[in-house]
Amino acid sequence: MSTSPDSQRIENELISQAASMLGMKEEDITPNTELSSLGLDSIRLMEILIFIEQQYGIRMMEAGLDAESLKTFRSLAARVAELLTR
Repeated sequence: MSTSPDSQRIENELISQAASMLGMKEEDITPNTELSSLGLDSIRLMEILIFIEQQYGIRMMEAGLDAESLKTFRSLAARVAELLTR
């Protein structure tokens, strides 16, 4: 699955934010890292969604999220990039 430059940039920003929140090194998280493998609880997940809202102006909870969108940083970034093109 190829990613657009926008999607790659978003992936990097999401990974950076998650690493900062979790006290991890960015290089320890890849675009294909499953969010659930990081032990993100609902509060941390909401913090990521709030970051997306503030950074990109997208209200993710109203945009229609599904389990597949929240699986990895790549799938979440792809969903954000898709919503930005609307």
